Amino acid sequence: MHVVQPGDNLWFIHFEVLREYFGSRGIQVSRQADQSTTGRSTGVARILKYAESMVHIYNVKTKQLDKNLDFLEPNQKVVVFNLTRLDMILGSIKANQIDRIVYDGRDLFLPAAGSAAAKKQ
Repeated sequence: MHVVQPGDNLWFIHFEVLREYFGSRGIQVSRQADQSTTGRSTGVARILKYAESMVHIYNVKTKQLDKNLDFLEPNQKVVVFNLTRLDMILGSIKANQIDRIVYDGRDLFLPAAGSAAAKKQ
């Protein structure tokens, strides 16, 4: 859970939650881990894109879930992440496997070594 602060955006909040998640597992994720130098999405960026569906925005002022994830009002909205599903996928992943993660637009998975999906990465 994160209370929206001035200057926050959903990607940044989400990235920090993911960094904390990995940090709690002893995996350090750099502040640039979502930024590609090759033109292809990084594993961290793929995880963030997939996890967008796990975000809920609670508006303290209206006491309702907010449908607009793009408009974050400081000190009025709370971002809630449900990491249960993500943890089921990432729970056994090692630091050296993060960039092998594949997101196909619907599912997030770690392809078996030697598979066609693994070779694309």
